[in-house]
Amino acid sequence: MQESFDGEFSGIGVEFNVLRDTVIVVNTIAGGPAERVGVRANDRIVRIDTLDAVGMSRTDVPKHLRGKTGTKVGIDIKPQGIHVMPYNQNINHYEGLMDASGHVLFVDGSRKPDLTKLFSGKVPENTEGIHVMASFLPADANLSDDPAEGFVEGNIISIIYKGDHYKYKIRSKNDVDYYVDDEWLWNMGDYVSVVVPDEKITYEVINKGARDD
Repeated sequence: MQESFDGEFSGIGVEFNVLRDTVIVVNTIAGGPAERVGVRANDRIVRIDTLDAVGMSRTDVPKHLRGKTGTKVGIDIKPQGIHVMPYNQNINHYEGLMDASGHVLFVDGSRKPDLTKLFSGKVPENTEGIHVMASFLPADANLSDDPAEGFVEGNIISIIYKGDHYKYKIRSKNDVDYYVDDEWLWNMGDYVSVVVPDEKITYEVINKGARDD
């Protein structure tokens, strides 16, 4: 996230500390430029204007954050709640039951797969009660603020920063978790929809000998 600050303050209005070569926001001054644009305690300042803030000394930081009243200071921050750490590749798996019309009913909604492809050309006369597993990769999904656009809706409960994108965990109102890789930065708690193109969802019949009648 990149922000520019201007106003009556001789700085951006933050108290900071330097821990392990990282500039950490300790507190923001009420009504100050930083607070007004959403900077919060525990955010990490990684760049000040064109300068890399990682490794910057405690005495050098205020020299670059402060300036004459009316001038602007640009900073890049990594918001709190985002962790720079490796993760194992997750695949979204969701089990559902097919109804008589060929729709698969999941906890958070329904989708209709290509029945000919799903059953290898031999579609049963009665599809009701067949167990189906749907799966998609986090990289094949993205997020939207339009509830009508997505596969499912929910709140962002986890963010992992991966360097060139973010990995999100979205929890639906039915407490089902969905994983999405997206290059855009969203905020913790944002209510979003998970958009998955139909061609990116893989369906598989499971427990072929069993039905829920």
